[in-house]
Order: sequence, then structure tokens, then C-alpha cells
Amino acid sequence: MPVLLRPCDLPHCTLVPMPAEVDLYNRPDLFDGIRRIVDGRAGRIDFLVLDFSETVFMDSQGVSLIDAVRAHLRGLPGEPGLRVVAGARIVRRVLDITHARRDVAVYEDASEALFA
Repeated sequence: MPVLLRPCDLPHCTLVPMPAEVDLYNRPDLFDGIRRIVDGRAGRIDFLVLDFSETVFMDSQGVSLIDAVRAHLRGLPGEPGLRVVAGARIVRRVLDITHARRDVAVYEDASEALFA
């Protein structure tokens, strides 16, 4: 079953809330959805925010998703940046263990990510 993503368009950026679980099962659908969202906004956004605030389970597939989105953004006009909201403890833990924080901007809450 496809994942329903509800992007929030703001001036110069789009925020995409992530689901409660990010794992092997839904990672392909999440990437496809995010890809469609950013492709439809190519050249109009400066950055994308993936908001994992409501995520209660994430494994290494979440990091794989972040890496794939980052790579996809590099190929778009204007090369929009990527910001990650890791408000949930599990998300911060996975990002710390995998050292993903060194490759992407990580924030504790959405307002911090939006106004950084």
C-alpha cells in the first residue's frame, strides 16, 4: 500500500512529515513519494525538510532514504539542500550510530530547521 505524504509548502522550502515507521517495507514508497514532491517543485525550493518528529521506529533504511533523497536533490536545478528534523529519540539514535549527522543538517524541531 503506497505511503501518503502530506507536504507543506512554505516560502523557498517544502516540509515533508515522515510516517510513524520508516523501514524496509515502506522505504521504496517513501522515496518515490518524496521524489515526486521535489521534482514537482524543482527550481522553486531552496531546501527540503524531512520531519521525523512523529517517527517512533526507524532502522538503517531511514538513513538509506535520507542518502537517496540527498543524492536526488543534487541532480535538481538549483541543488536544493536537505534538512532533517530528528525530534524523536529513535531517529537521533539511528543517525548517531550510522554517523549520518556528518552528512546532513539535523535539527531538534521543525522551527529550528526552517529558520536556520
